[in-house]
Amino acid sequence: MVSTRELLELGYSSSAVSRYRVEGVLTQRRRGVWIFGNPVLSQLGEWHAAVRSAPGTAALGGFDSAAYWKFTRRRRWRRIDVVSDRECRRRFDDMRVAYMGNVAQRSVMVGRLRVLTPAWTLVMLAPRVPVGELTAMIRQAVFLGVLNVDELLSIAAERSRLPGGSNLRAALRAYIDGDEGSDSRLEDDVKLYLPEIDGDPIRQNLRVQVGDKHYRLDLAYEGLKIAVEPGAGHHDEKVEARNNRVRRRALESIGWTLIDIRAADFDADPIRATQPARELILERASILETARAGGAPICNFREQSGEIADG
Repeated sequence: MVSTRELLELGYSSSAVSRYRVEGVLTQRRRGVWIFGNPVLSQLGEWHAAVRSAPGTAALGGFDSAAYWKFTRRRRWRRIDVVSDRECRRRFDDMRVAYMGNVAQRSVMVGRLRVLTPAWTLVMLAPRVPVGELTAMIRQAVFLGVLNVDELLSIAAERSRLPGGSNLRAALRAYIDGDEGSDSRLEDDVKLYLPEIDGDPIRQNLRVQVGDKHYRLDLAYEGLKIAVEPGAGHHDEKVEARNNRVRRRALESIGWTLIDIRAADFDADPIRATQPARELILERASILETARAGGAPICNFREQSGEIADG
């Protein structure tokens, strides 16, 4: 792979470059980027071509940078994400060039490819992904040893007004607290209809260990040992249904109560679908509060723009 500028610096004229293109010696992969012959580029080659075709100092960013560092679960996206320290008004069919200042300080050279650091990759993705997915990315990056959480905390504190700053802070809190957040809109919607219990906040994707295995609970009251499972009941595969039964028995053996809420029932009538869960949660919370010999009020409902009715 070679750029037009490099060819000119080597002494080739523009007419020679055009002739080599007609003869098939050079193939233009992107604007200003050439490859010898007509080979099929690997993913790494496509990243190289995209970064080299961007103006100014450019680096791989977004989901492509996350894929390079291997802390995203996504496998396909429409366009290659590139960041540059120079404004780019050209439009690309399969490439997105976003402006970012100080690209050289916020990226590293890996071989001949410049890539955003994992911390700045997460900052760039914060406005575009749910908090749960962002938390999972942080956890995976730390597990792989490519992310220093202190660096990310420092960026979040110093640049609190960055786009997606609230998402980034929520993901960091979830990572530090051990709560993975949610990447499901259904879970977030169901959560709005569940009561808040003082001293026992709703945990999303809480990890619970049973013996040598770990299970995740969608919406859980850790103190009450009640878990609400939105979307449950749709297990078409036999293996998945069997694993779900094993998981339920394991959790019930250590005192957990699991409540299933079907997506179709919730969409039809969210208040009626969540009523059994609310009644059980409030009943158990009342029993625990009585056992503690009184105290502050134990629960209140969230008010989201007046959409959730009391009780």
